[in-house]
Order: sequence, then structure tokens, then C-alpha cells
Amino acid sequence: MLLEEGISLHIAPLPAGADPDSHMREMGPEKFKQEIDDSIPWVDFWFDMTVSNQRKGKITRKQMLEEIVSFLEHLRDPVERSYRIKQVAEKLSVPESEIYSQVKRERTINKNQGSATKSKYPTTEKQLLTVLVKFPDLHVQLYEEDLSELISDKDIKSIIQVIMDEGGKDPTSLLLHFEGNSAHEIISEALLSSPSFSNMETAEKIVQGCIGKLRQSKIDEKLKSLRIEIDDAIKQKDPELEKKLLKEYKRFKELSMQNK
Repeated sequence: MLLEEGISLHIAPLPAGADPDSHMREMGPEKFKQEIDDSIPWVDFWFDMTVSNQRKGKITRKQMLEEIVSFLEHLRDPVERSYRIKQVAEKLSVPESEIYSQVKRERTINKNQGSATKSKYPTTEKQLLTVLVKFPDLHVQLYEEDLSELISDKDIKSIIQVIMDEGGKDPTSLLLHFEGNSAHEIISEALLSSPSFSNMETAEKIVQGCIGKLRQSKIDEKLKSLRIEIDDAIKQKDPELEKKLLKEYKRFKELSMQNK
């Protein structure tokens, strides 16, 4: 409940068997106050306790990971989640991608148990962002593209623009750059998605493929619009306009052939 509500608490561990009143009398008000000031976030306390229980043999490593993944899945703040995943990966000496993958699996199971929701973001644009979040150096492939024309979703467009402007960002920094929940939702979804690629070469091909699909989509939209305008010009018996539109239509058809 605390995680889902985003409530932050701190813990000041007391000696075993001590209660706050007796401990305060024994330590004195000043030292007791210092212990309160030195309290740690309860999340850190819980995590250290869980790892300690595993090392003492109270739980297995598998059980420890299951508890930690369940905890991470319930974190609502994507910035906090990204930070904690990095922390867990470092302390347990496992790749961040493995933790992300397990959290994603947990979220998928929970989602399937509830009502399924369809993603509201364009598939190709979301796939492009997913690759760029995980391989930010590939943003250089977009330098010659006009993002305002290429990307339709304003949130995805703004996130990719930040990646390009700042030469790539790690996930936590990228999340901190945005305040809106919609941007956080998209970035988190990209981070937690199961990758269909594992190396830079494959990721680069996916970026090129996404750019090609997005270009073609814009060309197809323009061709459709031109066909309507040409029909209108014919109905209005305006040969000059018809000729001009046909010339533009031919140019976009050639662009379509080149893009394929």
C-alpha cells in the first residue's frame, strides 16, 4: 500500500528488544534525536533486510529475487523504479536488463489477471523510442530527419528530441527531465519492454526500419491527400491546378519507390 500510494517513510533501527521510551532514556534526548536524524528510507531498510535474510539462509536466492521484483513492480514513480533497479543490479551483481525483464514479466502477469489495455501510442514510433532509450547513441541516425514531420505523437516526439539534443541520456536522467505522467508512462513502458534485440547492430537495423516505415506513412498520407485534391481540380475543370498537382503526385510516388 505504501508503495502504491507513493508514501515515503524513514526507519531508525533500535537495538533488539528495546522500545523507543527506554532507549531514549538510556541514550539521552540529544543522541536519540541524532539517531532519528540518521534514519534511512524504509525501502533501503527493507532491501538490506531481505538480502540479509537470504545470506543467513532464511530464504532462497530465488525467493529473494521474487520479493524484490514484486516490490519494484509496485513502485509507481518511474524515476524511483529506475533508480532502485540500478541499485538492485549493482548490489546483486546482475545485469540491469535482467531485473527490467523480470519486472516486465511481473507486470504482464498482473495485467493479464486484470483487464487488458491496448497501447495508445503508435506502434512504430514506440518501437523507435524503445530502441533509442536502450541504445541512445543511435540518435545520430535521426539528425537528417524532420521530427516534426516524422513523429506524430507529441510526447514521443519530445522525448526523442531530448535524446537528440543532449546526445543520449541514461533512463533515470531522461525520466527526471520530464514532469508529465504521460512522458513517464512512455519511457517506463520502453524500459520495461522485452527487447527483440540484444546488440547495437540489430538495434541499428531496427532504427533504420522504423525511420523507413514512418517516412512511408507520411508519403502515403500525402499521396492520399493529393489524389483528393486532383479529383477536386478535375471536377472544377481547372487544368492548371490539375497539372501542378499531378506533377507533385508524381514526385511523391518517386519518393515512395526510393523509400522502399
